[in-house]
Amino acid sequence: MSLTQKSLYIFDLPASLVSTLSPFRTVSAYDSSSESESDDNEFSDSSDSSDEEGFTPSASHMTQYKEEYEDFDHWKMVNLAHISGSSFVYFTSSLIPPGKVLSVYKSVLDKDMIIDRPVDSLTQLKPDGKSAVLLVGAGHFAGAIFSHVRGKHKTNISNPFANINVLASKSFHRYTTRRKQGGAQGASDNAKGKAKSAGSNMRRQGELALKQEVQQLLESWAPELKDCQKIYIRASGSRNKALIMGYPKAPIPAKDVRVASIPFVTKRPTYDETRRVWLQITKAQVVDQPQVELTPTPEPATKVTVKESKPESAKPVVDPEVEATKVIVEHIKKSRLGPLKQELESKGSLDFTLQPASKYKPYPTALLLATALDKYRVVTGLLEWGADPTIKATGGKTIWDIAGNSKKTKDALQIARHDLGDDKWDWSATKIGPAMSKEDILACDTAEKLQIKEKLEKKLQKEEEQKKKQRLERLIAKHGSGRYVGGDNLGTNGLSEQEKQYIERERRARAAEARLARFAKK
Repeated sequence: MSLTQKSLYIFDLPASLVSTLSPFRTVSAYDSSSESESDDNEFSDSSDSSDEEGFTPSASHMTQYKEEYEDFDHWKMVNLAHISGSSFVYFTSSLIPPGKVLSVYKSVLDKDMIIDRPVDSLTQLKPDGKSAVLLVGAGHFAGAIFSHVRGKHKTNISNPFANINVLASKSFHRYTTRRKQGGAQGASDNAKGKAKSAGSNMRRQGELALKQEVQQLLESWAPELKDCQKIYIRASGSRNKALIMGYPKAPIPAKDVRVASIPFVTKRPTYDETRRVWLQITKAQVVDQPQVELTPTPEPATKVTVKESKPESAKPVVDPEVEATKVIVEHIKKSRLGPLKQELESKGSLDFTLQPASKYKPYPTALLLATALDKYRVVTGLLEWGADPTIKATGGKTIWDIAGNSKKTKDALQIARHDLGDDKWDWSATKIGPAMSKEDILACDTAEKLQIKEKLEKKLQKEEEQKKKQRLERLIAKHGSGRYVGGDNLGTNGLSEQEKQYIERERRARAAEARLARFAKK
């Protein structure tokens, strides 16, 4: 019998497979001469011989290791079921094809048994038990309790969760994360103090509401959570963990041994995501044997070694100009005017050349970089402090060229030209537009807005007239060319007098055309 399935359900492993499982082991060579030198050293105790018991290296192993280690004529077993840094435990079986192993997530098994008794940890799983999956992050919460007994529905590509037996589930979402900036409002309050804005108040209320809803839900699930064999949690950060465990009277204590982290990346907490996590974490998969470098075990004989003084590794040289540039760029991006001025003055010039020059070649000074980043407040500050606007960028581009289509930055440059005066710099070399005061800019903006408003109103009026004309034409087409009886009852109720007159003229014109056509035929 051979195992052909690539994926198995961990709580429904065939008994024939479980009975033949053993920890994944491999061979490692060691020097037999060391045993004669010291029988009572730490490398020759009884535990080593027990590991070798019943093991006979295969012909391929013998050939491989004799070629690689000609001086070593013994082999011993190395237990690789539990590999440090891996999320899996590996098992071998006579039912598994050669070169393959059965991998199981460590999170599913009892962590106290993984190293010493990995096979026993598999038999401790309860096929008729239940487990929970709880996900929280960025104002989203999703939780579900799953039965280890699978449902009777068959899975397919469109519904891979069909046979998952969900006992309870719930998800919440509240507005708690600062948009575009990231991070919870509470974390921002702790770091920078409480912000006084409508948005921050809404986020605080959202955090409180989410906390109350999640904890009320977990309290209602307390009996089910108590019976869970495992509780899988994904909660990044202490604030999120405090939502679901460790708080006073929490159904899940802070040091609950059943709690296990989810050893793979999860998406936004949703009901479907809890099912995907459960489907993934309960898989036992047949995979290729892990590649582990095998080296001879160290010789047990005691050796007197003399420590050689090692030259201290040369620490990387940090260029102070580069470090200063990093600080300056960060201040520009955050529009921190005070710290930016202090940093530039500490470098001795407001026109300090950013380093490394190869990286900042397009915009070599703080003023040019701020202009390119559209940080108009920083541009205004630098010009007021005395930064030189005549310095050109790569390709002879002036500061006005770099400003491009940014109206606010161009306005800041023109205002600076007005405030600093024509004698301060050779403004013609900068190509900056004519000097304008703030009042002039405001007046131009107002006039421009009025002009745009007038154009928009004219466009809307034209569209309205066009719609009205089309409506009248439809009415005329509906009521014919003017042969009617009944006076005003012609479907013109609700029209203005002018519109009624227009309809009447059109009807009369069509009637006259019809009469002329009849006379022409005679």
